[in-house]
Amino acid sequence: MTNPEAQLTGVVDFPEAGDNVYLKLTTADFLQVQARFGEDWMQKVNHGFDKFDFDVLTAIAELGGKRGGKSQKINIGGIENLTLIDLRDKLRDAYFYAYCGRSFMEQVEFAFKAQADAAAKGEPDDEDDDGSPRNPEASSER
Repeated sequence: MTNPEAQLTGVVDFPEAGDNVYLKLTTADFLQVQARFGEDWMQKVNHGFDKFDFDVLTAIAELGGKRGGKSQKINIGGIENLTLIDLRDKLRDAYFYAYCGRSFMEQVEFAFKAQADAAAKGEPDDEDDDGSPRNPEASSER
């Protein structure tokens, strides 16, 4: 399900973290993520989402939290009214909107379509080097 406003703005509403709080990652936030997780940061973050790694979830919440256009550090330990899956999905969608302009599921659908189109044309199937999932079932097995 596409959210056109989120696609344009990269914003994921996060009222569970407070009034007018939302998630939006910027280039500066990605630089901090890279500094925190090192050279293979994209792979570590993608795998961290799959494995519900609290270092990853905490980093994305702290860096991506915003209110009124300013940083709003979100303490995920204080969020009681979301399931862990819903929390992870909001954080992952914010990450993917900033990364490629699509939610996680939109990116998975896009990758599957690109894979099917390549197969129909007889092109080889190359996996993404950055850990982005082509196949959501395979992404947690890497």
